[in-house]
Amino acid sequence: KQMPLSDTQIENVNAGYANGLKDIILNKDKKLKDVLTAGGKYKDITDASFPLKQYIDSVYPGRPVVVDMWGTWCMPCMDAIARTEVLKKTLDSKDVVFLYVATDTTPLDEWYRKAPEIDGEHIRISSEAAGEIAKEFGLTAFPSYLFFNASHELLKSYSYFPGVKIYEDLVKDMAKH
Repeated sequence: KQMPLSDTQIENVNAGYANGLKDIILNKDKKLKDVLTAGGKYKDITDASFPLKQYIDSVYPGRPVVVDMWGTWCMPCMDAIARTEVLKKTLDSKDVVFLYVATDTTPLDEWYRKAPEIDGEHIRISSEAAGEIAKEFGLTAFPSYLFFNASHELLKSYSYFPGVKIYEDLVKDMAKH
């Protein structure tokens, strides 16, 4: 796991590096600290099992949840995220949780860099845990989507981006109930 720099390490960076490299190191450290202190929005739990349904039942009771299985390396994932980010800003979906689940196939530093650009909750899990989710919900590819209503009953699942219109209609329907 990545760790923020200690006070001693920061002193050493300040004393030992020229401005360009020093700024890069300290900015990267600041971003990492921002991510790690973001109120639990970013959880790297690659070293544990991840029963998705149990997680959403305990963390988001009574709230509808859209699960987006993605990876920084997946161009269709990144394209769909860009399209849904624009859409989410126009929807009245404040009660809907957007849970982005990446796997350890996404390097940790890439995940820490990219996740804060995506509005929602973020979890990084092991490939094995993702395989269990895929098996449980019949998912076969990235990106994959699971749409759970407020009672956490599965409304729809897709092993591809279903398109902006279907995504929008499902989120609007979930936000009403």
